[in-house]
Amino acid sequence: MSDGINNRYFGRRQFLMGVGGHFLMLPVLTSMLPRALAQAVQANRRLALFPMEYGMHTKYLRPDLATVASLMKTHKSGIKYASLASLPKPVSFVVDSSYSDLLSQMNLFRGLDFMQETVHTHGVFAGVPEFVSDGHNNRIPVCGKTIDVIVEQSPAFKASFAGQLPTMRMSAGIVQYSATDSTMSVDRAADGTPLPQPFLQGDENAFNKIFGGLIVPSGGTPIEQRKLLVVDSIREDLGNLKNHRRISSEDKLMLDRFITGIDDLQRNLKRTATVCSKPSLDFQLKAGARTTPETSKPEKYYDNIFEMATLAFACDQSRMLMVMNSLAGNLFSQRFQHHAEDDINNEGTDGQSWYIKQIAKFARKLQGFPDPSGNGSLLDNSLLIMINEHSERRSHSGRDLPVVTFGKLGGTVTAGNFIQYVHRQSTRNGTVTDWGYAMKQLLVSAMAGMGVQKSQYIKEGDANGFGYWGSYAETNYSAIKGIANDPLPFFTSGT
Repeated sequence: MSDGINNRYFGRRQFLMGVGGHFLMLPVLTSMLPRALAQAVQANRRLALFPMEYGMHTKYLRPDLATVASLMKTHKSGIKYASLASLPKPVSFVVDSSYSDLLSQMNLFRGLDFMQETVHTHGVFAGVPEFVSDGHNNRIPVCGKTIDVIVEQSPAFKASFAGQLPTMRMSAGIVQYSATDSTMSVDRAADGTPLPQPFLQGDENAFNKIFGGLIVPSGGTPIEQRKLLVVDSIREDLGNLKNHRRISSEDKLMLDRFITGIDDLQRNLKRTATVCSKPSLDFQLKAGARTTPETSKPEKYYDNIFEMATLAFACDQSRMLMVMNSLAGNLFSQRFQHHAEDDINNEGTDGQSWYIKQIAKFARKLQGFPDPSGNGSLLDNSLLIMINEHSERRSHSGRDLPVVTFGKLGGTVTAGNFIQYVHRQSTRNGTVTDWGYAMKQLLVSAMAGMGVQKSQYIKEGDANGFGYWGSYAETNYSAIKGIANDPLPFFTSGT
């Protein structure tokens, strides 16, 4: 999409305009609404999830502990934190100077644990460190649903959402281990059978599925094929609407940018249909392969996904995004090396730093959009979470997982901090071990911010509540068992 998308002003509610036997669903034009109704528009909350396979060295993601020790403050819960803005720059090897504009919207964490010694699973967003194989190399969480599914099924969400796709589960046009390798998002049947959720590629078909329902003929049947772009077909009617005497100058600008955004994205997808809908072999990973050749512009896939997600969030056609990065350690480039050495110059860390930068680009797109409610930006009312399934690439450790967040989820979570979640220390043979909080509490914070009640999420896991507990947790995390199903203190606003 064009560079101009970064500052488009969208309305949230959708205004229906009849045009030539078709209608196009537009953002709300607040100058056309009664004043009291315009003031009552509330911000929707949106969630974006980025599970990553294979570990990255956590210490390169977070600040140097010795350097920032004197800057840390103590929350009433005993948790230590420091403002990212107050830390020496660059914040870390991964969070370099290019993140300066996002520091107030970011969080970096230390001490969020899977409560299992070693892990290797797609279950990061189910709060589950263990998996079972279905015989196709798919790693399915042993219990529980992923949080996108839990949010979708919650009564509050179902009552408020009327868009096309509650969750955009998107893949960057990648061939996985097998056709069903989409276990990053899992529902459960009544008998507990896992139900992996399907993912869409970031292509024109995905665009049509998300936005196609906005363009329907008068008879009510979705248009399957259009040689003429939608915006072209109603250009005259849109011009008449923009010149209406009640339309404010701000709404005229917002309407123009919205239509330009849809127009640009459609044209871009049509121009790149060969690349996006049927990737060349350079952009695919053959079944069972562990590496793939270098490619020139792999970020093209992610740009398509993030452009669609930004428009869908702004138009309220979706409120959640999950990007599948299956075989994340080996996609697009041989730089990503599984089991890479623990060396700051290793190419594995560089590669995953690249992926986090793609997520940061999405955060900037959301930050550039004023929220249709008038309350801050889309990013202010969203939460983006990247979690790597284990830390320290060689050891597959389940402790101190690499986690980055962007956004404030409508004020339900804090942002702009480096937060240390350590509840106790132990010493053995002169080695000090820090024991953290349950990583699943971060997921609980996200679900609570999206309106899910504790009674709904606590049943989605083992007998000890959401996610997983297990004997390892019973031995090493007993001190936090009573709060393991509660939102994270300090990160969750008001705690």
